[in-house]
Amino acid sequence: MCTYRLSARNRTDFSRKVLNRVRTDTENSIVDVDTKPAASKSTLLSTSALVLVFAALAVGLGAVAFAASDQASRMGDDAVLLREVEEMRVESTVLRSNVGISIVLASAVAEDVEVQEKPEAAVAASLASLERLEESAVDLVVQGGPPLSGLLETVRTTLEAAFEELDEPTDADRLARASFLPALDEFDGALAQEAATLSTRLEAESGSARTAAFVSSLAVGLLVPALAVFFFRSAAKRRANRALLAADLESERKLSDARDDLISGLSHELRNPLTGIYGYAEALRDMALAGDPDPYFAHEAATSIYREAVDLRRMVDDLLIAARVDTGSLVYHFGDVQVRDEVDAAAEPYVKRGDRIDIDCEPAIVRTDRLRLQHAIRNVVDNAVRHGGPLISLDGRSLGSSYRLVVSDSGSGVPDEIADRMFDRYIHRDSETGAARGIGMGLSVARTLMEGMGGFVEYRRVESHTVFVFEIPLAISSAERTPVAAD
Repeated sequence: MCTYRLSARNRTDFSRKVLNRVRTDTENSIVDVDTKPAASKSTLLSTSALVLVFAALAVGLGAVAFAASDQASRMGDDAVLLREVEEMRVESTVLRSNVGISIVLASAVAEDVEVQEKPEAAVAASLASLERLEESAVDLVVQGGPPLSGLLETVRTTLEAAFEELDEPTDADRLARASFLPALDEFDGALAQEAATLSTRLEAESGSARTAAFVSSLAVGLLVPALAVFFFRSAAKRRANRALLAADLESERKLSDARDDLISGLSHELRNPLTGIYGYAEALRDMALAGDPDPYFAHEAATSIYREAVDLRRMVDDLLIAARVDTGSLVYHFGDVQVRDEVDAAAEPYVKRGDRIDIDCEPAIVRTDRLRLQHAIRNVVDNAVRHGGPLISLDGRSLGSSYRLVVSDSGSGVPDEIADRMFDRYIHRDSETGAARGIGMGLSVARTLMEGMGGFVEYRRVESHTVFVFEIPLAISSAERTPVAAD
């Protein structure tokens, strides 16, 4: 007879691990609402970033507009200067013509040729043109050259010297050609240089202005639609956030319902074996106190207590394994194991309590964790005993580098919509979730253990039998001498 008791400390640890198991699986099966604040924070940061981008774009547009305005002002100033320079060039040409006319008229008068205009009028016109040039040149400085006012002083000095010799036109013409005209040519060259500089600068500024205008118009053309899209997306995000909030509330409700259902089912599954153990133990105690032993009843009671203890131990082991898997603390101790002995040990509790199980496994040495392998096989056998048909068999053979163990029963199997989720937690044959009928963790734990030991277990439906196939790695020495057999 085998009994299974929980001390006060064990019950506390067990309850804590069960509640952790409940919390982990229910929260993983439903939307994890704890990530929503982080998502909201990320959304807020994205919105702030967009606002900063638009603010930077607005500041940039303002800077471009200011630069364009300043450039337009410079272009206006340069245009005025260019106009003044061109007017001075025209006035210089007029001065040159008037001086030539003055000398020609003086020569005609000296030769007693009758003329309609006196030389004095042409001289006065020449001096008037020179005065206008001097007035215009006061504030105008040619970049990279001498001051225009200084050049005009030379022009005036040479011109006055030439006019003083008008009584002798030949001497006046000689002086004009030798000193006045070179001085005037130098002045005209300075004006031409300044005109070329201003024209080049105006062309460059005009190109920059066109570029700035294009950039501004493009930025404005993009900013308005971007702002529209931004506000539209903000409104859409607010609607989505409201929908997420409603979904969160619904998820919280479902989470609470799932937790209540799971705890209810778990309490029911644990209470059943404990109730049976308690009832039979109390009956045995009363029979002993009465001094009227009944061997047949005692044997039946002991068998029932053993059966309930086996069920209780299996459920507790499954919960502890699941908790260790989630915390990453599940440890495997590998060694060379005789697989036939472990199959017998896994099926022994069910054989002792009267379940009919046929075992036909050839001996072989596998590389595995002995206790974990027993646990996985026991869970699958328990599933066959609980939900399968009356004919249960365990057949094992070596195939290549693996050992194949087949657990089959004559039951009706499971519906197709559940078959793909046979190894998920809380899945039962008669309901989608295990909360209504139990904790539903046996097959999930079996698969987890087998994968952790380098093997696997899978479900098949072969003709009229439900089949679970284990693949267990053989030890190296055993695999080297095992021929590959056909399926």
